[in-house]
Amino acid sequence: MMPIRAYIYCANFVLPTGDTVLSIAPVITIFGRHATGCKYAGDEFCKRCDCRKHFRWTKDGKQYRQKAGTRSWEEAEELKRQLLVYWIIILHLANE
Repeated sequence: MMPIRAYIYCANFVLPTGDTVLSIAPVITIFGRHATGCKYAGDEFCKRCDCRKHFRWTKDGKQYRQKAGTRSWEEAEELKRQLLVYWIIILHLANE
């Protein structure tokens, strides 16, 4: 599978300091790593599966993966939002 090299643009994001920024952050994808015998094996984006969830993104041409620490797709979505906020803040601080 080829790495995803897309970025999302977050306009008018307000930092805890009150600053409003325009930031570019990597697209974060949730995927499941199926256990042996999982009936959803072969579909890494199945939301009904109870297997471990992970994150994947590409930054500067390098693909990264990180475990989500959950088996719930909904909880992984919330963690993904938090990870995206982290990226936006880091990119903002790097550009100051």
